[in-house]
Formats: sequence, C-alpha cells, structure tokens
Amino acid sequence: MIELVTEWRPLAQAKRISGLGKGDTKCTSIATVQVVDEEGLVLPYTARVADPDEATGEESALPPIYGLVQMAERSTFIDTRAGVLHEVPEGKEGTVIWPKGTKQRQCTMNRSGHWVLPIREQVPIPESWPDLR
Repeated sequence: MIELVTEWRPLAQAKRISGLGKGDTKCTSIATVQVVDEEGLVLPYTARVADPDEATGEESALPPIYGLVQMAERSTFIDTRAGVLHEVPEGKEGTVIWPKGTKQRQCTMNRSGHWVLPIREQVPIPESWPDLR
C-alpha cells in the first residue's frame, strides 16, 4: 500500500476565493495532496483551500480548486466535452497537432490571474440587471 502525504503551506498573502454560488471566502493556505491515478501513478495535486467560516468556524464546502497556476505548471489542456485533462510534457506544447479546422483564440490574463477571451462588442446590458453594470 502506498503512503500518501498531504503537505500544507501558508500563502505569502491571504487571498479571497469564490465559487459554487457563495460569496468570496478567505484563503490563507494551499495543500498539496498526493493522489493515485487509474494507472497507479502517484500525482501531486496542489490547490488553494478555503478557510473555515469566520463566523461559525465550520469547514468550507468549497472544494479545493485545481487552479490556473497548477494547470500552467503542468501545461494542461482541457477537453471540456470529454472531461479530459491533457498534461503535455515540458517543452512539447508547440508540438501538439491540432486537427484541421481547429480554432485557437488567444486569451489575455486579467488582474485576478484568470484567462479572458477578448471581445470587441457585446450586447448592451439591460437596465434591469444592475449588478452586472
């Protein structure tokens, strides 16, 4: 039996993370968890972990997120239709052969570190949607 180890590290600076329909939550640490894939290979999975609720002390229901930093470290491409992560070997990203007709769109990174698809125009936001203005 393989002994799996979890390593906890404090973040240099606390962050606010959000997801799953709840407001943002304080995050002061990351955890690197070892998991075993279907082939028996031990893989480290590093994610920010939401702190317990500041008011109640309850553990957060927000799952650890496989973030963009970790995906970039592993040169991860995601097939969202099939739910497959492709981790390309270091330095081989430019050798991936995409099928004819593949449309590649260059995204830009915003201040929060998220990739955003640049747009030229958008449909005007109706006055009845004040929280999106």
